[in-house]
Amino acid sequence: MTRDPRSDWLEMVRRAATTFGGVWVGLWAARIVGWIANVDGAVLVVVAVAFGFIGGLLGWAEARKRRPMASQERRDAVLGWGIVGLLVGVLAIIALAGTWD
Repeated sequence: MTRDPRSDWLEMVRRAATTFGGVWVGLWAARIVGWIANVDGAVLVVVAVAFGFIGGLLGWAEARKRRPMASQERRDAVLGWGIVGLLVGVLAIIALAGTWD
């Protein structure tokens, strides 16, 4: 059974994560360029917006090329991210419990 990637929530999250990953890489590239060129302030903001936009476009193009996950990949992704979420939740609870001593 093939799922329609436009209506599947996991595929939408996957495409959004790929797009935001492109923005993130673009912003890091802008920060590196700003560090190398020793720019700061408004110039760095313009560079960051431009690089973030370009990174977002490249991430979006990559997200559109991804094929839908097979059922095994989908199961593994849900299980893996569920375990990661559980660990993050447990660590957050431990951290919050430690602050209320």
